[in-house]
This record gives sequence, C-alpha cells and structure tokens, in this order.
Amino acid sequence: MKRLHRHGLPLLLVAALGCTANATAEEWKPNGPIKLVAPVAPGTAADATARYFAKEIGQAMNTPVVVDNRVGANGILGSDAVAKSAPDGRTLLVVSSPHYINKSVYAQLPFDPIRDFTPVAGISDGCLVLVVAEDSPFKTLNDLLAHAKSHPGDLDYSSSGTGSVPHLAASVMLSQAQATATHVPYKGGDQAVADVVSKQVTFMFAPLTSAVPLVQAKRLRALAVSARARVPSLPDTPTIGEAGLQGYEVVTRFGFLAAAGTDPHIIDRLSKVITTIAASEGFREFALPKGFVPHVADSAQYASTRQAELDKWAEVVRISGARAE
Repeated sequence: MKRLHRHGLPLLLVAALGCTANATAEEWKPNGPIKLVAPVAPGTAADATARYFAKEIGQAMNTPVVVDNRVGANGILGSDAVAKSAPDGRTLLVVSSPHYINKSVYAQLPFDPIRDFTPVAGISDGCLVLVVAEDSPFKTLNDLLAHAKSHPGDLDYSSSGTGSVPHLAASVMLSQAQATATHVPYKGGDQAVADVVSKQVTFMFAPLTSAVPLVQAKRLRALAVSARARVPSLPDTPTIGEAGLQGYEVVTRFGFLAAAGTDPHIIDRLSKVITTIAASEGFREFALPKGFVPHVADSAQYASTRQAELDKWAEVVRISGARAE
C-alpha cells in the first residue's frame, strides 16, 4: 500500500472542504419564507422590481418569497429592520442610493450602512428625467438654466423630500451650471410631480415611471435624462451631458443586502440566484421601460463598490447642503 505524501493529506482535506462548501452553497434552502424588505411605497417602480424578484427567486429556489414594504424616513426604517434581522438569509433589503445618502443627511443612524450589512448582488441602475409643464416657456435645458442664472431665485423645483435623489440630482445640476433655484420638498413623489403639471413649481427630476405617461399624454415636457445614455422609453430626450452639462450623471443603483454575519455559503447561493435573474432577457424586458438598465454584480463585485457609493453621495450632499430636519 502506498503512503500518502506528507503534504497529500492537507491537500485532500482542502479539496474535500472545497467540495463541501460548493455543495452547501448549491443545496442551501431556507427553512421558511424569504422576505424582501422594500423601503418604498407600493406601486412604485422600485416596489414593482422587488415583486418581480420575489416571484423569480421563489420559482428558482422553490420557496415562498414575500415583499414587506417598510416606508418611512427616506428608507431608514427598512434598512434598520434588515440590519437587526437574524443573519439567516431569509430577510433581504432591496437597496438603492438612499441607503448610502442617509449617512450624510442624518446626524445619526441606528445602523452603519456598510458594516451592518452583507452584500448579496447588484441588479440595475435607474435614472431620472428633468421635466417641466407641457406649456412651460422652457423648451430645452439651456432655456431653463439660462433663466435660472439670469434671474437668481426666480425658479423653483419639487422633490420627494430633502436628501432624496430627485433633490440631489437638481442640486448637482444647478451647482454645475452655477445657477440657483428654490427647493420645494414634498412628503412623496406623486404630489411633487402633480405640482409641476399644474405649474405650482417650475421643474423636477422625476422617476421615469411617473413622468413618461404624463410626457406621452402631453402634460409634461421632458428636457433631459440624468443618465449618461438615453433611455428606451424616451429615445428623443437627450442626456443632460448632451444638452450642455458635460460629465453630469445621477443614477440610483439597486441591489440586495443581507444582515451582517450571514453565512458566506448562503450569500453565495442567493447571489447566484439573483444575478442569474438580473442577467436574464426577461428582467431586461421588464426593467428598460421603467428606466432601469440591468447592471449585474455578484456579492464580491457589489461589495467593492459600496464605499465609493457612500463617498460619492457624501460629496453630492455636501454640494446640496441637505440636512434632515
């Protein structure tokens, strides 16, 4: 009988452990329903995305998946619920940019947006569209900014709240253009959009799901989109860069986070399932009309972007001067 080389046993053990780890990741199945915590109101594009993934994850893993809408405090309530959940892979946060923005807007958070979470996967980027009323005198971005510069404080803009992405998108644009306008924060996006239609306020960076039907109905005029590339639902609308502000981009990145301390094998299994869904043609067909572009990242890739995301929004918040009241 041949003796094992003195280094052979450790190598065999490593190989065996590797196989066990892979099997664990592939075979992990939750011992109850998975909950996707969506810190957004029902009926929004982000909510629709959460429900799309709930259905697809449920089918892929043969387990019930439910969506829990935790609305409030610009997403803080939802993030906090996941941070304090059991690290068993059964509670996931449907995360977007406010999760990182809040660190700079609020004096104190009940969690750390990086340390208290484990990245699962990135799925898409979403942009906004700059809109005015259909009968507004401003027909282009340059028209709007020229007036804002020549008549400081004469124009105003709505948003879904102080420190929201629509607020920050406008602040960055005005800062880059060296123009001024008055911010009018609302407690939600629907009324903020409605008051642009009725010309109670001059303009807004609105979600595409809210704005596109009103643009098509000739109630709003789209001046530019906040992404670097045009979007399929508004193919004739230029980007803000094309319209004159080179280098401008404000996008919201969507993904999934789990509680810190979740087993890496569980994260690996969830990441594989979610990235497969996000890379599918079905998700692309779902996402593009809503203004989302698939941007797929596995757990490690998503983890590598989080500090940059936090730093980016910290600078944007600094420019805007946004602070929670």
